Amino acid sequence: MDLSHCVVKGSGALLFEWSRRRLLKLIRNYFLTLDNEVLYILAFYNICPTNRVHHRYESLLISADSLEFKFISGGPNGEIPKVVQFMETSDPSIYNLAFGDLLQDGRVDDHVKNNNKDRNKILATVAATVYEFTARYPDKHVFFTGSTPERTRLYRMALTINLEELNEAFEIYGINVTGGTYLAEPFLKGKEYRGFLIKRKID
Repeated sequence: MDLSHCVVKGSGALLFEWSRRRLLKLIRNYFLTLDNEVLYILAFYNICPTNRVHHRYESLLISADSLEFKFISGGPNGEIPKVVQFMETSDPSIYNLAFGDLLQDGRVDDHVKNNNKDRNKILATVAATVYEFTARYPDKHVFFTGSTPERTRLYRMALTINLEELNEAFEIYGINVTGGTYLAEPFLKGKEYRGFLIKRKID
């Protein structure tokens, strides 16, 4: 989806205080450098303001540029590698969030259904990666949509359930297409969208 001509209608102006110093203090004694990646062995609920929603996967393999996050889904169907990637779009101010199973050949499968009974934990972990990415790149927008209409509705439900808390940290927009133009409006509960766009609130 090309968002280079996305029109944003309305925005918020609340200040969200995010302390990178606090994050670094938390992980000072709990990281292992692996080539161009860093393994953070800590609970994201210690640094992510949405810790009241669901538990997250605590061990993440994070690239040095915070553009890729890997973790393991654990459940009745075994341990399944997952990956979250933030990829620059044709508009350098907008990054696309890609998420799925990490295959052995390095490809990402965003259509597979694992039924590993950890959906909420996975969503909370993905949300934590968005907090980390936007803490590092607060001037960037993050676009995401489901690989199927059902998954897009799942994302909308997750935003709706946690909207009050998420609004403290992010500007949240729903995106639809009108006359070939992608229009972003402040996210409304109960409204269908083609995708979603979020940005960290800063001065």
